[in-house]
Amino acid sequence: CLLTLLVMAGGILIAFVGEMARFKKPGGNTINLSGAIFIIAYIGMMSSFMIMLRCAYGIGAIFSMVVTTKFCDTGAFTIGKLFGKHKLSSIISPHKTIEGGIGGLLAAIGGAWLTIGFLIPLALHTKPTTPWWGIVLYGICVGIAGGIGDLAESLIKRDVQKKDSGEGVPGFGGILDLFDSLLLAAPVAFSLWAFELVQ
Repeated sequence: CLLTLLVMAGGILIAFVGEMARFKKPGGNTINLSGAIFIIAYIGMMSSFMIMLRCAYGIGAIFSMVVTTKFCDTGAFTIGKLFGKHKLSSIISPHKTIEGGIGGLLAAIGGAWLTIGFLIPLALHTKPTTPWWGIVLYGICVGIAGGIGDLAESLIKRDVQKKDSGEGVPGFGGILDLFDSLLLAAPVAFSLWAFELVQ
């Protein structure tokens, strides 16, 4: 945690120094600085929880977070495509539906059970130690956080009037489109492991 804060502080310091070096006249520098600090916090700080999750609780913890989040993404897309009728957020993300969101949460619970209730204990040759309600809670909380992360990136794209975050991953919209849900799911997953609601 201390290292994360130090790295963030260093990044902010560099951003300030960079804008000082570029300053010629009033206008634009504060916007550039705000954007730099936003990226440091949004991508840098949020992704640091993935590292902390791996370091503190092992590969199984990060694996469970990724699987649960991606199950939610896949479930939401599939159920939304098949049965979606009611828009979740017609302005920010017109293709997302309430039915898809419910399907995504059910899929997230399935992903949580698969990893925490089955695969991790199997790999460690132990019996599952997380109660059923802990697995359900993990699936719901991580799934909701991942869904908000997906919508958060959609908000950014709508605001800058871009369909995709980049062209680096054809068919998926960009690197950030692959990780947007994980960025907000990671701190939630870390909290659940830290408070021993899952183990």
